[in-house]
Amino acid sequence: KSGIKISKQLRDTIHGYIMSDGYVNKNGILTVDQSKKQRLFVLWLESELKLIKSSAGLKEQIRIHPITKKETYSLRFYTKSVLHGFHSMWYAPYTDKKDVIRYKKKLPNSLNCCFNAQSISVWFAGDGTKILGSVGAKFEVTSFTVEERLKLKNLFLKRFAIKTIIIKSGK
Repeated sequence: KSGIKISKQLRDTIHGYIMSDGYVNKNGILTVDQSKKQRLFVLWLESELKLIKSSAGLKEQIRIHPITKKETYSLRFYTKSVLHGFHSMWYAPYTDKKDVIRYKKKLPNSLNCCFNAQSISVWFAGDGTKILGSVGAKFEVTSFTVEERLKLKNLFLKRFAIKTIIIKSGK
């Protein structure tokens, strides 16, 4: 509907960012929100997403933790409402305890088509960690189910011959 043609590189960048900290709402708007420490990454994403970026611009966000009262700073921008299919691809609806419909991130069935160096690089830049003193790296996957984590493990092995270990959070 928008007349915007999303290239394979742009699509893979979007998928990679959604795998990390990105969120696409039901209206097809992607929120990019990263710590100020990630400024260069945010500026790179802003450049990569310029075709679909909203005109609102980059804004600094200040949050105050309700208990610790600690301030955190992030940089945020949004895309235009053009990513409608991405929401249903990446989120599954569920009903919470108050019968409110919410959405939980899930791996899309079509992940195989966009699991490549571009998407993994963006995922790592947004949510990865270099393991100090090792050649290894760590990806945040706590929002994914055990089955989804195993799917990622198999994809890393099949696509890149990278052996992975699933580390349980808190253990």
